[in-house]
Amino acid sequence: PLTSRLYKYDGTSTSLVTTSNGIGNLQIDGNIVVWSDLRHVYKYDGMNITQISPPNATRSSSPHLVGNTVVWSSDVNGNRRIYRNDGMTTSQLPTSASSISDVEPYQDGNNVVWRSFNGNSTDILLYDGIKVSQIPSPRSSNSFPRIDGNTITWRGAILDAVTGRLTSSVLVQSCPDPIPTVSHWALFILALSFTSLAIVKMKKVKMAY
Repeated sequence: PLTSRLYKYDGTSTSLVTTSNGIGNLQIDGNIVVWSDLRHVYKYDGMNITQISPPNATRSSSPHLVGNTVVWSSDVNGNRRIYRNDGMTTSQLPTSASSISDVEPYQDGNNVVWRSFNGNSTDILLYDGIKVSQIPSPRSSNSFPRIDGNTITWRGAILDAVTGRLTSSVLVQSCPDPIPTVSHWALFILALSFTSLAIVKMKKVKMAY
């Protein structure tokens, strides 16, 4: 395995934080740094390194750090699920009963979105701290979800029957039961091979079972 080294520059000097196999998926927020290697997710608080993924995880990936809270995907006992560490404890987030694999988590406040595969399609799921909902999409292949306030974006793809190639679109959906916010956002996306931009108006989101 490739041996990697993680360094930190504080504006004055560069120092070695740790050495591990396959360090990647680096995230930083303030003094907190998180990353994953071939199996686990780690958090560095400027002094100590803590493994926050389950000890029996066989692989972990895609950590997303906001403040002191981290979400990521870990494979435990053959089940790929989303986990969250709030700075003190690690817990597994609930998911759809039909989900086989959950990956690519992204968080904003209490809301977490991710990509879920159920054996037939890849869907976008939202956990609002209480329940899990499936975000409606006109595409059967959905990935790279992002959330900001009450708005979710992701990439939806469909197989073109003529060319045999995947045609991708960027889709936008409002969260169910929006949480009041005073922030505003603007998202500009430019992607080669994107052929359309679909904007989905807010509808009642059905529960994922």
